[in-house]
Amino acid sequence: MLKPNENAQLFETFAEKIRSVEAMQAYRYLIGWGLASKNYACVPKPQGYLDSVRFYRGSAWDFAFIPNQAWLTFYFRQPCLRLATYARDEILRRFPHAEETNDGEFIVRVSDIEDALRIASFAES
Repeated sequence: MLKPNENAQLFETFAEKIRSVEAMQAYRYLIGWGLASKNYACVPKPQGYLDSVRFYRGSAWDFAFIPNQAWLTFYFRQPCLRLATYARDEILRRFPHAEETNDGEFIVRVSDIEDALRIASFAES
């Protein structure tokens, strides 16, 4: 769902950064998933060069991604990492190329629709 008072036009603005057809498909899928989700609110957040799309479970900011020219940088953030479903080992098992940040969050590069499907499926599990 879209949080009240959010500017849905920002989704189009963020999409202008993407140059890859595959990344654009992934972007559209994740936006659609977020807007249709009963569990998450999908929020576009302008931040200059690092504009992001955030996914909130209530007030918990569990996930986000940053659109780039050829991929999306998807983040598993601290609030969700406190849940057993998103344990470190489970993220690394499902996404072997995930990188752990200095803040203890995980980054997954989403390059195409298959990656987006795996992310959304895991997020909804």
